[in-house]
Amino acid sequence: MDKEERVRKTCADQVAEIAKVSSVDKQAESLFAVYYRFLKDPTSKLVRGTAFQNIGPFIGAFKKGSQIDSKIVDFYVNTTEAS
Repeated sequence: MDKEERVRKTCADQVAEIAKVSSVDKQAESLFAVYYRFLKDPTSKLVRGTAFQNIGPFIGAFKKGSQIDSKIVDFYVNTTEAS
C-alpha cells in the first residue's frame, strides 16, 4: 500500500476500470483484496470515500459470473443501511 494518500485515492478511483479490462477469473481475488483495503483505509477518509463512490462500477465489472467477495458486498450493505 502506497504511503501517499493521493496515489491511493487515484488507484481507488481507477480500480473499477482495471477490473473491467482484466482477466476477471484470474485477477478477481487480488482485485477484491486491494479494493477492500481502499474501503477500509485506516488513514484517509478521502481514499475510503473515493472507493465507496466507485463500489457500484467495481461490483458491476464482475457481472460476467465471478462471485463478488462477500466482505465488499457486506461493507456496501452495512454502510448504506447506516446512512
